[in-house]
Amino acid sequence: MQVLLMGGGVTRARLKGEAAQALDWAEARGVVVEGYQQQPMTGELLVDGLLGTGLSGPVTDTVAALIAEVNRAAKPVVALDLPSGLCADSGAVLGAAVRADLTVSFIGLNRGLLTHQGVDHCGEIVLDSLEFPAAVYAEVTADVGLVGAAQRQLPHRPRSSHKGDFGHLLVVGGDCGMAGAVMMASAAARASSVWRRSLIMWGCVPVINLR
Repeated sequence: MQVLLMGGGVTRARLKGEAAQALDWAEARGVVVEGYQQQPMTGELLVDGLLGTGLSGPVTDTVAALIAEVNRAAKPVVALDLPSGLCADSGAVLGAAVRADLTVSFIGLNRGLLTHQGVDHCGEIVLDSLEFPAAVYAEVTADVGLVGAAQRQLPHRPRSSHKGDFGHLLVVGGDCGMAGAVMMASAAARASSVWRRSLIMWGCVPVINLR
């Protein structure tokens, strides 16, 4: 096992609290921690713990170069919390970001894992609750939710039901040659199980095949 510490002795001197305790614990058990000096990465599996969830600005040139090396390594990558270089809130790549095959998120999912460019960088996402009790989660109100979770709350539809049994959506908008917005609105409605839809558009609109 090879453990590389970005910043070497400078970073080590800045560690405090639980981070410093974790480093001492690992070294006391024989883990050798090297300062990163562009040495080759020898492992068959790369674990990305370079940056955390608090990143708010573009990564430095030094960090960007290391991220590029990880991405060029052609080895499986596991990211901790989220791939380094990714904004935890928006999913935007802040200059450069690790492309992980597996991302392990702890306690809760950051929305950046599931939005914007995050979907192309996280690979498979696994949530580890760290054995937090269910009562703790019950006290926190999430401001976003997964579509899958929302679908489980929708009322059941009988298998014999007809598209006309659940209302009729009317989408109004567009102009001559500008049917894109109403087309996308209608397609989104179908994706959410609204099967009976009508479009009203102003001006000369070509024949549209809604699939």
